[in-house]
Amino acid sequence: RGNLFFLILLFFFYEVLKRLTRGSLLMRLILDNATMHKTRIIKLFLIKEKVKFIFLPVKSSFLNLAELVFPFLKKDLKGNLSM
Repeated sequence: RGNLFFLILLFFFYEVLKRLTRGSLLMRLILDNATMHKTRIIKLFLIKEKVKFIFLPVKSSFLNLAELVFPFLKKDLKGNLSM
């Protein structure tokens, strides 16, 4: 299961970077401390693509805006799955 998420994340980063016109812009990516974000392959890929990655401090979910969406998404998914 962990390997699948890692591959999906790598593919996602690849597709996003492929679609962005970067020119001379410095790309920055803010990541939480999920294990898959810290894998060697992900770090090497981001370095190769010249993306500066910044990790949020540990135990700082309040800084991760995606965390604000998850409760609503979970509620919606649970409601749809119970049909």
